[in-house]
Parts: sequence; C-alpha cells; structure tokens
Amino acid sequence: MKNINYFFLVSGLIILLLQSCGQTPSKEPLNSDAPAVETGEVAPTTTTATEGFFTEEVPGTELTRVFREDEDGNILEDGFLKNGVKQGPWLTYERVFIYPKSLTHYENGVVNGIYMEFTTSGQVALQAVYRNNKLNGPWSRYKGGRMEASAFYKDGELHGVYKEFMPLFGRLQKEINYKDGKQDGLYRYYDDEGKITMEYVYKNGEKISGGIVDPPRMPETEE
Repeated sequence: MKNINYFFLVSGLIILLLQSCGQTPSKEPLNSDAPAVETGEVAPTTTTATEGFFTEEVPGTELTRVFREDEDGNILEDGFLKNGVKQGPWLTYERVFIYPKSLTHYENGVVNGIYMEFTTSGQVALQAVYRNNKLNGPWSRYKGGRMEASAFYKDGELHGVYKEFMPLFGRLQKEINYKDGKQDGLYRYYDDEGKITMEYVYKNGEKISGGIVDPPRMPETEE
C-alpha cells in the first residue's frame, strides 16, 4: 500500500499542472446540426461504497483515505471520504501509476469544481467545471496539447459559444452560439484562411436564415 504522503504529492502536482495550463468539458444538443460534445454528459459517480477499497484514517482530520489496487499493487482509484461520502480530489488511474486518468473534485459527495481527464503521457485531454453534478462553466477538449474544442455550460446546458479548431493549425473551424441548451445566434464554418464559408442564424433552436457563403468572406471586425 502506498503512503498517504504520496497521494498528497500527486494531488499537489495535479494542482500545479492545472495552474500551469492556463486553459479554461456532454450531451447531444437538440438540433441535428449542432455539435455532439462527447464527454461530460453524466457527472462522475458519487458512490460511497468501500467494498474492495483499503482505508486509512487521516490523523487530525475527519477524513478517511480510501483506495483500491489491482492484483499487482498499482492504485486504480484514490480519494477521501468525510462522514461516509466523497470529499475533495479523487484520482483514477490506468494500470500504470505514473499519470492519473482523471481528477474529480467532490463536496459532500457531490461533484463540484474542476473535472479533468489525462492522456497516458500526462497531457490534459479534457477539462470542465461542475456545480452540483452538472456542467457549469468552461469546458475544453485537447489532443496532443492543442485545444480541439471549447464551450461554456450553465446548469448542465450549453450556453454561449461552442468552438471547434483545426487539428493541424489550431485555427477556428466552427463556432455555434447557444442559449440555455438551444442554438441561438450565428453558426459559422471557416476555411484554413479564416474566411467564412457557411453561415446560419438560429433563434431558440430553429434555423431562420443562412447558407453557403460564396465567395468566402472574412468575419466582420468589431469597432
């Protein structure tokens, strides 16, 4: 069994990683033209069963550390309980214990705060903010250290601008405006020169105008 100080060390490294990223994830939107944000639809489980877990009391606190291992002694899940429910950061791992697979923050058994997923090489793959088990705040997905998509959620619904970026150049490829989970506002596609190639206008989830932009044009600049 690993020493509890090692858990605190790993947790500290995760916090430092989050701060150094400087990066500010799902559900199927109602309209068929809308993006399918793939991760984060259902908040991570709040199950507090300890069967199969090792437990360690944390001296001087009301916390109990709980963790489970595979047959080789590699930790697969590691977190704290307070009064029998999850509290604070919870880490999950693949068989290799070098980098975590995910980080979830709990308050009184409810997912609140940062949720992150990582690649096997330790890079951030997904980052989101939860409030009371619902996505609430910035969401972003990454590949190879580069942002693939970003969005904003309010009470579990897309709210604001959803963006997708070109994998090679990192330029904006698509942007869709949402309001309370429904498309509302502009929906645009861009080419690799940053010009608009397709543009629609939505209102309350319904398409009201738009189509192919020929010839492609640059977006308007705000004064």
